[in-house]
This record gives sequence, C-alpha cells and structure tokens, in this order.
Amino acid sequence: PLDEWVSNEVSLNNLTVCSVLSGNRNFEGRVHQEVKANFLASPPLVVAYAIAGNIGINLTTDSLGKSKFGKEIFLKDIWPTNNEINNIYNKIISQRIYKESIPDWLDELGIKELGGKKWGIEINALNNPAELCIRVNTIKTSKAQLKKDFEKINIPTQEAGGYKDGLIVTKRVNLFRTKEFKNGLFEIQDFSSQLVAYSLDLNPKLKIIDTCAGAGGKTLHIASILNNKGNIIATDIYQHKLDELKRRARRNGIHNITTKIIDKKFLKRSKEKFDRVLIDAPCSGFGVMKRNPDTKWKIDKIKFNSILKDQKEILKNHSKLVKMGGFLIYVTCSIFPSENNFQIEEFLNSEKGKNFNLISEQNISPHKSGFDGFYIAKLERVC
Repeated sequence: PLDEWVSNEVSLNNLTVCSVLSGNRNFEGRVHQEVKANFLASPPLVVAYAIAGNIGINLTTDSLGKSKFGKEIFLKDIWPTNNEINNIYNKIISQRIYKESIPDWLDELGIKELGGKKWGIEINALNNPAELCIRVNTIKTSKAQLKKDFEKINIPTQEAGGYKDGLIVTKRVNLFRTKEFKNGLFEIQDFSSQLVAYSLDLNPKLKIIDTCAGAGGKTLHIASILNNKGNIIATDIYQHKLDELKRRARRNGIHNITTKIIDKKFLKRSKEKFDRVLIDAPCSGFGVMKRNPDTKWKIDKIKFNSILKDQKEILKNHSKLVKMGGFLIYVTCSIFPSENNFQIEEFLNSEKGKNFNLISEQNISPHKSGFDGFYIAKLERVC
C-alpha cells in the first residue's frame, strides 16, 4: 500500500493527471497552468506531463525522491489505477473549468455577465475550431471568379447566407502560398468581422476614419466596398501596424487609404470633421477564441479591467470626431456586455454621449452564428 504522503498527493491531484490522459484538447491549457503552479509540490503533475511526452521521465525507473517517512517514491507507485482514472474523469467532464480549459476568474465572469447556461453554450462553441473564412477583394475579382480559380487548384469553397463578400474554404490549405493571395484577390477575415464595414452605410463622398485600424483588415474592406473611390483615414497609436496596413493595401491594389498616428494633437485638430467614425476598440478578444485559444490564459482579471477603462476613454475621445448627423460605429470582438452594451449605455448617459442616439446594435453569438463573437453598435450624432 502507498504511504500516507503519496496517498494525499494522488487524491489532491488526480484531476490534472486524468485531464492529460483523457486526450481532450480542451484540457491542455488548464493542465499547463496548474503544472506551472504546482510542478515541484505535486508529483502526479510530473507524471501527467511525462505521460504526455512533454518531459523525458521514465515511469518505471525514475525516482521522485523520498517522502517525509523516508520511503523512496517512484512514479509507478503514485500512478492511479484505471478505475480511479475513469471515476475521476467522469467528475472532470462535469466541471466547466476543466472541460472547457478556462481559468476560474473567467468562468466566474462568464456566469456573471451571461448567466451560467448561456455562458456554457458560448464557451463550448468557442472551443470548436474556426472555419477558414476569406473575404473577396472585389476591386480585383468577383466571388464567382475566385471560386472558379480555386476549383482549378483543388481548393473547394462554399458560400454562407448573409455574407456578401465571404467564402468558406472547406479544405485546410496554406492559402498564403497561393498566387491568388499574393496577387491580392482575397484576405482572410472571419464572417462576423466582415459585417462591420457594411454597417457604416458607405459612399465615396463621406469623410471616413478608422480610428483603431491596426493592420487594417476592416479598413481594406471599406476601401473595397468603395471601389477605391473617396478617401479613408486609418489611424493607430503604433506605426508598425500602419506600415503593415500599407503593405497589405499595395497587395490589394488599394490607393484610397491615408495612414496617420492618432494622438492628442490629431484628435484636437480633427474635431467634428468626419461623417463616419469607426472605433474597432481594443478588447479582451474573448469572442475570437476559436482562432486564438491562448487568449484565456494571456488575460487576467487586472488586464480585463484595464481594457474596460481604455474603452471608456477611447469612446469619450474619439466620439469628438463625429460631425453633426454623422455615425459612430463601436465594435469589439468580445461577447461580454461589460465591453459592449454596458459601455454604450454608460457613454450615452455621459456628458460626451448626450449628443448621440443609439440607432442599432448587434450581439453576434459564436454559438448561433458559427463564427466569431462580435458586437457592433451604431450611434448617430443628433446635436
């Protein structure tokens, strides 16, 4: 029989051991985090990683050292039986933090913001692999023509209703190596993200600004819809992101975008100059975990609260750019109301927001849509 020390360690840590054995990819992040925290203190965690092939430990011959009772402890001695594994695995799959591989604070947040049932459905959807979605660059080609071009090189695609410029690539291939990509015929962009540009009600006569443009996925879509007419100002606080946008624009054959660094001086001299102001706000990214699953381990509660403060400031400052009668479009790739609806409600009730009316808002559910989670709010400046 195992001595008291080994028995206690096994009973405390079998959940993590079993999570590795289960083969469920969703457990991986949770196990990794617990191993980082408990590697030295919890021998079964060492066993788990050894079995997973992550470190070179021999299950039969390698010793963990001696227990407090002086007994030599081998890995094989603390390994649970198959019955133990099966019993505890059945308990694991009923616990969302293990089943969906999420930190405790995120699970608590999801329950608070969405309710337990809805949060469970959404996080499960976000743990499914993302579709490979592309947006056709209609400046250079059409959806029908690109489908034909892909068929010639054995890349099957299909359409999805409601996404005018989008195609789903149904075969996993490296699209970046195709001549179609190199020639700027398409960009990789999730269908939920593709809805943003159409929410602006575009025409070439409007003065348009994308205030948090980054590398320009949505800016390029706006330019494509305008068919290279008019002028779009794309701003960001980081020059290297704007440089990437310019590189992508050249590949796409787009020349109606002007890039600028956004700062206090720019905001002051650009007050009330734009008909359309897009705020693709910095956010948690918890709506796009299909394609960025490590997000849940990169962001903690402190970082999340910091993001909320940044969003409030950006809304307050960038809203000054909107002309009378113009539209402000606020966007996040999050599913949480605190980043979405609540931010808009608070803004509208503020001194800066009293000049705006909410025209429409979309809460795009990963579960219902099958694509990324997004929020799109459209506000009109009325006075």
